[in-house]
Amino acid sequence: MSSSQAVWTVLGASALVLVVIALWTLRRARTLEDFRAAGALGVIRGGLSGAASAYSFWLVVGVAGAAFTLGWSALWLAIGIVLGAAFAWFVVGPAVKRAASAAGASTALDLAGGSGEGSGAATLSVTSLAAVAALFGIVAQLGFAGAAVANGLGTSAAVGVMLVAALALLAPVLGGLRATASAGVLCALIVIPVVLMLPTFGLIFIGPVDQLRTALATTGDSAAALFGGRSTLDAAVLVLAAAGLGAGICGQPQVLDQFVAARSERALRGSGVFAVFWMLVVLTGALVLGWAARIDYSSIANPDDVIFEVPRRVMPPAFAALPVLAVLALVVCSVGNQLVLLAHAALNVARNRDAPPVSLKRIRLVILIAGILAAAIAAVSGVGSSRGFLLAWLALSAMVGPLVLMSCAGVRVRPPWVAGAARAAIALTLILFLLRRERLIEIAMFLPFYGALLIALLGRRRDA
Repeated sequence: MSSSQAVWTVLGASALVLVVIALWTLRRARTLEDFRAAGALGVIRGGLSGAASAYSFWLVVGVAGAAFTLGWSALWLAIGIVLGAAFAWFVVGPAVKRAASAAGASTALDLAGGSGEGSGAATLSVTSLAAVAALFGIVAQLGFAGAAVANGLGTSAAVGVMLVAALALLAPVLGGLRATASAGVLCALIVIPVVLMLPTFGLIFIGPVDQLRTALATTGDSAAALFGGRSTLDAAVLVLAAAGLGAGICGQPQVLDQFVAARSERALRGSGVFAVFWMLVVLTGALVLGWAARIDYSSIANPDDVIFEVPRRVMPPAFAALPVLAVLALVVCSVGNQLVLLAHAALNVARNRDAPPVSLKRIRLVILIAGILAAAIAAVSGVGSSRGFLLAWLALSAMVGPLVLMSCAGVRVRPPWVAGAARAAIALTLILFLLRRERLIEIAMFLPFYGALLIALLGRRRDA
């Protein structure tokens, strides 16, 4: 089987499975509450779907690329992500569930806007900014996955984007969060054998895993060092960046909404076990793949290509579809959940402008329009890279995370400071990324988040 035939097989099988899931959940999504999966997400769906959509394809592509570029010190990023996931599911998740129940909030963005006089305008501001960041993130994901599919099929990137978008739209349009969470379980399970198999082939010319660090040392003086030979200040930046990546999960509304939709706090903690274990497995595979590629194929020019180049160089042509399958699964899961989020955000904005009441028909229409718009932008602009996605991801985390944490802690923030924190977060993230320096991008992983948290703390109500 050729690589293009393998990719077509992957696309066909994915479409068939997603149609079955969408139609199955369609019968159970007859009301708005059903569509939001309110109180319906159990241990497995809440854990695997939330984990798979938290970082999307960046968890594999970005971490493998970081391991290829940074060497052994990329381990810090994985540690930060795992600790962040544990904090999110075991601490923040139950708090979000309680806060949403007490406030009657149906989404995490409702919590981010705070409560009290003037909170409506603050919620509107945060929701609007979050919707823009989420849309840009969807565009980046569709662009990256579309390019991967197009390369496998030997067709144009625009065709690849449209194929991925069609798959990503099936579950959210028909079944909402209930469908995307169910599809997310399958997507998460698909990724595990792929990320375990690819590093195994990468180690063919190296030997056992315990020889990996020794082999890394041959690629550069600092490649096998825990901090990459950095100065004390730069090492501190790396650790803070890792911590920021972990904390950023708490600002991803597509994950927080699944906390809100969890069956119970106990189910949430059970989900955390699955989520943390899944991330441990996937991160281990991504790190080993990146390190093996650095040792065997240092000529790879773009770190984003590591996941595709290793199987292309050492495996039969049909196996070239494996990384495409992993990327496609993660993007379909993440984009599906984000489209549901985007629809609710758009309708919340409209609701504040005296629009007609929210209905299932309108939500489905908004999801369809948002998906088509994102696909069109991705196809025309050619935007699609792990760095572009990371920019949108960090901006969204910094805008939403600190405000949700404040709300869960029972700290009321004055509305102007809520809006100010969100605007400062997105502005600072953009500035640090546009300067295009690696150290500044690492700083962008934590400074906007903690900066927005500080602004929110300064703006807290003294009488609360």
